[in-house]
Amino acid sequence: MSNKGSIIGGQMQFKSVCSLKSHMDAVRGLQFMPDSMTMVSASEDCSVKIWDLSVLSDPKHTGSLQELEPYLSLRGHTGPIMSIGAATQSNNSKESEVSSLLYSGGINGSIHLWKVPPSHQIKPYGPANDSQFRIAAWEQAHED
Repeated sequence: MSNKGSIIGGQMQFKSVCSLKSHMDAVRGLQFMPDSMTMVSASEDCSVKIWDLSVLSDPKHTGSLQELEPYLSLRGHTGPIMSIGAATQSNNSKESEVSSLLYSGGINGSIHLWKVPPSHQIKPYGPANDSQFRIAAWEQAHED
């Protein structure tokens, strides 16, 4: 992936390498997952989108601006999502098994905990059963 910038007027200027298209409203949060090749976005459109950034390292796309689509959309919030955070969880019985977890917080006080699957486990044209990735949900977690 080439994201080299140039120095203009003493300041570094970066070049865009991709455009993320999918949310229908303002994006309020971005989070890079611990594997560093997965990014998650949260939006006022009540959805969390999961993006596979490894496709950007494909040499055939070097030099051209790409439009990247998410490999999974998670729905479950009933209001805008304002924050997200990532964590990892290792299975003590199998040290090689590490799963990525994601917390999303809505403007209405709800908090959702999601399992973030790797892109190779998702069928792009399969059924959209995103609820299988929700581990827990706390509605009205606080009343500020």
